[in-house]
Amino acid sequence: MMHIVIAKYKEDIKWLHKFNYSYTVYNKGPKIEDKFTINIPNIGRESETYLRYIIENYGTLPECTLFVQGNPYPHCSNLEEQLSNYRGEPYYFVGRELIYDFENGAPHHPGLNIAEIAKLLGIYTGKERYYFVPGAQFIVKSETIKRRSLEWWKQAYEIHNKFHSSPWVYERLWGDIFAV
Repeated sequence: MMHIVIAKYKEDIKWLHKFNYSYTVYNKGPKIEDKFTINIPNIGRESETYLRYIIENYGTLPECTLFVQGNPYPHCSNLEEQLSNYRGEPYYFVGRELIYDFENGAPHHPGLNIAEIAKLLGIYTGKERYYFVPGAQFIVKSETIKRRSLEWWKQAYEIHNKFHSSPWVYERLWGDIFAV
């Protein structure tokens, strides 16, 4: 069964109730009192939230998890269709289009330190292009996450928190992180 993890700031998440999946909301905006909501500091954008969830739930991850922003539709207007097309792939991009940047972030975000962070994570391959879906939204199976140890994920979280650029870099690296 799928579980949804939502990285929320101030977005309206009523869209969530049309899905029949369990969910966890990581709220970085004004405090919300709800048994499915965890209020956390507003740091690190969605990538910090995703890493936090993986670390906090590593031992009890559901079969697969959909990671999305508080409002997934600007980056994936056909979310329902994409979820119905999911066939159990180990890692599945959820978004409008697959694009790429070079290791310096060009052409979409020149100046990113993609290669530097990939090297720190131990996933640098020297490839020319990093393919990603804008918005960093995806489905990943628990077995794919667990191909990397809990210690690796904790290190990835520490690396993430050292660089202001990490949310945009991790957006480009999720495919490589899960391609173990």
